[in-house]
Amino acid sequence: MPVENNPLDVLSTNERQIAGFLLEGMSVSEISKRLSISYHEVAETSKQIKRLLNVSTIAEMRNLISSR
Repeated sequence: MPVENNPLDVLSTNERQIAGFLLEGMSVSEISKRLSISYHEVAETSKQIKRLLNVSTIAEMRNLISSR
């Protein structure tokens, strides 16, 4: 039986950190303050995460991860 990969494995360390915060329910603004990076950088990274995971929403991301 093949081993299921964690969908987050395709993400960089920074993307994984931001994805974790998003999954915890933090807003882009809260994440940018927490990481001391620009709002724009977090928003763009959030879009990139969704593209890489082939999801449109955080809820879809949760479902993808919980199904593994």
